[in-house]
Amino acid sequence: MLQTTPARAIRRLARDIDGFEAHGVAPDGTQLRRAPSHTYGELTPTGVSQLIATTRLSAGDRFVDLGSGTGKVVVQVAMQVPGVRCTGIELDSERHKGARKLLRAALAEGLVARRQVTLRHDSILTAELTGATVLFANSTCFPAPLLAKLAERVAALGGPLIFVSLQALGRKQARLFDTAKTRRCATSWDPANEMHIYRLTDVAI
Repeated sequence: MLQTTPARAIRRLARDIDGFEAHGVAPDGTQLRRAPSHTYGELTPTGVSQLIATTRLSAGDRFVDLGSGTGKVVVQVAMQVPGVRCTGIELDSERHKGARKLLRAALAEGLVARRQVTLRHDSILTAELTGATVLFANSTCFPAPLLAKLAERVAALGGPLIFVSLQALGRKQARLFDTAKTRRCATSWDPANEMHIYRLTDVAI
């Protein structure tokens, strides 16, 4: 049994891990530009709990964070939902390094199970997503063409699955999914931010 809540554990373990100033390299070695701090934000631990409740994540699900930053979301999901498999995909090598540090700390304290969390330094447009049941994108600052390509890629996986985006999809991409709804989600910049939940129930597009 955990001696602390997942939210408190994440805050403590990630105390010295900061993705705001990260600007590493992409998987192909391309140097990434430093992002101004106002363009980088995260779900708070409360927001992660809201995401878990809204998507009804449970044992047997495969959760994928598309742009996982320093890994706070995937590690908290793994701590909070026993039996779920979590994958974090991050383009920036420095943020990926921070996520690996966070995961090592959580593993050392027995807060997540071995092989429960996988972290990949990869592109969300090319990384393997087969088998994912719940996918999340902190997409607030994604350019519209990137979000459109990502949504099309997720929809092409076939259902059943849930895709959660902090930025609403365009009409064309939203029509690829069977249902859509909006719920509150606490973020580092807004405790009452919105997340957009798209559900695909078909077995194939």
